Amino acid sequence: MRNDTTRQQRGVLLVALLGIKRLQNNSKPTRKQVLRFIKNANLIAWNEDEVKWSEANCTIGENRISWRRKDFAMEGILKPSPSKPSWTNWHLQAPGRTEYGVWELTEAGVAKIEKVVKDWRERFDKDNNFFADLKCIVPELKLTDEFMNLVLQLAHDDFNTKFYPRPIVQATS
Repeated sequence: MRNDTTRQQRGVLLVALLGIKRLQNNSKPTRKQVLRFIKNANLIAWNEDEVKWSEANCTIGENRISWRRKDFAMEGILKPSPSKPSWTNWHLQAPGRTEYGVWELTEAGVAKIEKVVKDWRERFDKDNNFFADLKCIVPELKLTDEFMNLVLQLAHDDFNTKFYPRPIVQATS
């Protein structure tokens, strides 16, 4: 898998986690809730290979997004969860960790994604083609207009306004 694809999957997962936290007031979503949010919010237009069923009891695309969760836990962006056999005693063994099956952002993770969405908003404000260019970087992972709009809504903390694509202003004669 290309490095650009992995970066875009990471971006989608981070935006989805912050979106769930802000829109649904849920700071501890499960894998199923995160993947459902990505699907229902139409953050990615999966290609035909990505919608094939995998051995992980989800689509190939969802499975690839799920692997980014492990990356984030190793980087301290998400709180690590216990292995299945130890989950009943987890709260006693490791303070600062989350419950089994939960994808919870750390404070550093929230700060990182807030910085990313602010940076992307600033780039879009300077260059109207920023998101169009971002979408073209990896054609096999198709970021949608809804993804770009959610990024801008998170950056503006305004979930009622549609920021992307910008309406075309026609000159009056």
